[in-house]
Amino acid sequence: MSQSPEQASSLAEAGPLEATKAEDPGAPPQDYPQSSPIVRSRAAMTEIAVCDTCKHPDGVREKDGVTGGGLLLDAVRAAVEALPEADRSGLSVRGFSCLMSCSRACAASVGPAAGAAKTSYVLGGFEPSAAAAEALVGYALGHVASEDGVVPYKTWPQGVKGKFVARIPPRPPKDEPET
Repeated sequence: MSQSPEQASSLAEAGPLEATKAEDPGAPPQDYPQSSPIVRSRAAMTEIAVCDTCKHPDGVREKDGVTGGGLLLDAVRAAVEALPEADRSGLSVRGFSCLMSCSRACAASVGPAAGAAKTSYVLGGFEPSAAAAEALVGYALGHVASEDGVVPYKTWPQGVKGKFVARIPPRPPKDEPET
């Protein structure tokens, strides 16, 4: 991905990633790709898929008949509903039965709802709480705003730092041959 002089300058002003890494062990690796400047485009929605079968962080599958993932899903839906309509329109939320991140329950994925060539993520280790849901939704809003799905580290909500399980590359455009 080539950068304009303005983009390169703005990334240089952001400071070296290695300094961030030293300050915060949840920082991305030094070679983590940097996003182009945020462009507010609603052309492709971002989906938050919450594992609705995740156990509670204490290992108990259900409390009062509800899984930890079920509680987190409800909290994420409430956090999205609390957003202004302009922000809410770029997000969709759904439950998904098993993201296979059982050792990092409660888990969720953030990625394009359909078709967009954006990077996706699986995050885990969340408490099923309003604070965790707000952090996840805050990160998803950055994903909506990003052209490529890469949210600049300096804009990550504190509640998602150290929670990343996997980064999933975007699908290549249909006219680009796969290698």
